[in-house]
Amino acid sequence: MKNEILYNYNINVEEIMAVDTGYQFYVDYEKYILYKTIRSEKTIKEINNYLNRTINRFFKIIPTINGELACKVNDITYALIKITMPSNNEIDISDIINSYIIVNDQLDDLNRTNWGMLWSSKVDYLEYQVSELATDHPTVKNSFSYYVGLAENAIEYFNAIKKDNLELVLSQKRIKFPNIALDYYNPLNLVVDYKVRNIAEYIKTYFFNQNAERDLNSIIHYNYNFTSIEYNLLFARLLFPSYYFDELTEVLEHKKNEDCLLRYIDLTSEYELFLKKSLEFFSKRAEMIKIDWLL
Repeated sequence: MKNEILYNYNINVEEIMAVDTGYQFYVDYEKYILYKTIRSEKTIKEINNYLNRTINRFFKIIPTINGELACKVNDITYALIKITMPSNNEIDISDIINSYIIVNDQLDDLNRTNWGMLWSSKVDYLEYQVSELATDHPTVKNSFSYYVGLAENAIEYFNAIKKDNLELVLSQKRIKFPNIALDYYNPLNLVVDYKVRNIAEYIKTYFFNQNAERDLNSIIHYNYNFTSIEYNLLFARLLFPSYYFDELTEVLEHKKNEDCLLRYIDLTSEYELFLKKSLEFFSKRAEMIKIDWLL
């Protein structure tokens, strides 16, 4: 890979380390990561152009010597990112709120606001995958229908919300745990969505990895200054089981052991109770859509 980096970026690397996301190296004590990515050159360019027009803290995308923002090596697409700040700092809920970058431009390649359509497509795809591949996965077969039902509730809830005149912000495709700067400020992870996206994904990730009730209560009770529409969107996203579907995809497509799903399945009752408490609290701040089975 050293030769490919020299060829594409004219950077002479002495030592390079393979990591899960690609390759990491240092130049003059500055950290770089050559990330594997499935994002297109067009999408990366849209991200880069917008970031260059705003004041932001995201890491810098480094172009190739030909001015391209991605390169291919052995049919795998890579983009080079310069890490411009300490990368192991943990990002908490207040950091997320204070780092909003409002998007006024029409960034079609990045827009992810049509949750109903995206979620329905996800469920349809996974239903097909499960029907074809789940024969040897009893845990999948015994749990999948529950999460499809939860997803269908989320889709119905989202479609019932009147989504008018809402601000859109730069958001993350996924929030990892722990939520560190290395992932959060990676520009390749960006999409455009409603303000609540990152908060909902942070809460779900926190619940299934930390599940400290006192901390979760403080996150839910945080003064978000949301409108009623945004509180409903936040709850819709808490309903949608992205955590389970992401792991299920790893099981079906990348041969991950299905036991990884148990961390979610074993907390089903606790998460339903958490949803109920969240809905009760949000109802004190906003006019919420009612869900009979959570009343």
